[in-house]
Amino acid sequence: MCRMPHATCAVLRRRRSGEVARAPNTHEFEPTHAWLCATAPSHVVTATSHCAAGNQPRAMLSSADSRFPIPAMRAAPDILSRVSRVIGCRHSVKECRRVSSLYFRSPRSCHRNYMSIEQLAETAQAMVAPGKGIIAIDESTSTIAKRFASVGIENIEENRRAYRELLLTTPKLSDYISGAILFDETIRQKTKDGVPFAEYMTAHGIIPGIKVDKGAQPLAGMPGELVTEGLDGLRARLEEYYTLGARFAKWRAVITIGEDIPSGTCIEANSHALARYAALCQEQGLVPMVEPEVIMDGSHDIETCYEVTEATLRSLFGALYEQNVVLEGTILKASMVISGKSCEEQASIEEVAESTVMCLKSTVPAILPGIVFLSGGQTDEQSTAHLNEMHQLGTLPWPLSFSYGRAMQQAALKLWAKDMTVNFAKAQQVIYERAKENGLAALGKWKG
Repeated sequence: MCRMPHATCAVLRRRRSGEVARAPNTHEFEPTHAWLCATAPSHVVTATSHCAAGNQPRAMLSSADSRFPIPAMRAAPDILSRVSRVIGCRHSVKECRRVSSLYFRSPRSCHRNYMSIEQLAETAQAMVAPGKGIIAIDESTSTIAKRFASVGIENIEENRRAYRELLLTTPKLSDYISGAILFDETIRQKTKDGVPFAEYMTAHGIIPGIKVDKGAQPLAGMPGELVTEGLDGLRARLEEYYTLGARFAKWRAVITIGEDIPSGTCIEANSHALARYAALCQEQGLVPMVEPEVIMDGSHDIETCYEVTEATLRSLFGALYEQNVVLEGTILKASMVISGKSCEEQASIEEVAESTVMCLKSTVPAILPGIVFLSGGQTDEQSTAHLNEMHQLGTLPWPLSFSYGRAMQQAALKLWAKDMTVNFAKAQQVIYERAKENGLAALGKWKG
């Protein structure tokens, strides 16, 4: 598989095909991270040219959809020199963030209220605080019915409420958990003492989040592919969730790897929906968590997963730009680059970590506050080990943490099911230990 930085590789491929012509009297950048294109992540920086007025260098972007160059910025020669040094990652992460923010911000976002951006950024940064992650307890009623059935628990509203109380009232949970993603039913429920869950969470240092999509449905004309629904009426629902205490939201898209899929149509449709959702979230004061999940089902190898994940993330950040989404107030929930479940040759922990980090570096702007991973069918230990290994690969442009569901809950659920009264505190201790293990992995300090 090609290991050339994707932006450079894409330019070379497209130039060979005749799509991109070398501009006269120019030289090329070779960006190693997509944050160089933070104002237009779906484009590739191909050259610089001199403006007719002032002889100032101007970065030119070549659109994936057009041969017309797009002016990206105007800057003095010393700034361009500085940026070309920064893209080699020889500066600190803080410097990378500052430079990308100063020189590659979209002018179209200037109309936004500054304080609202600050508030979104503050919440997003708190969600990926060092050593902390997010617990996903946003299972729909039908999904949790399957989980309960597997351990012999009756799927009634009181049992669902009691189970979520077990999770959210775990003592000292906020030591390692920054936020929790809730389902619509859960955000309206209360503890046995009558305290709304969202209110209890906020009082105990855990940020309430809410799942807002309506699930994935077949994509018309694209057999075997799905598109997530739920945009209709979303503005009103987000407004209500904010009043109920939610401060971030989540929308999941499903990308399936199979014979001749995913198609570009599927990736673009889901990216567009994610971006529209994200813009609506920020309008209502909620941090959008965007989740384009490349699911593990299938016999594909890790190289195929890399290619699909890269294409998906590249499309997503292009769509976020087009919808004027402020990246400083956005969180990415990503799937790891991993072999399919039924692949004969399973990638090692080291291969998964290296491929995942490499893919993210080539697609995700450094200005993003952080990335959290879904477990996606991995075992408890696998998901923790993979996250821990990523932190052994040197300085990263963004915090990497976790947003696990089954990988956090399964052991505790099995224990609680044996005796829902006697094992309540014991199950909470299991939750705390799983949170601690993943919190340590988010720092690269998990010992296994």
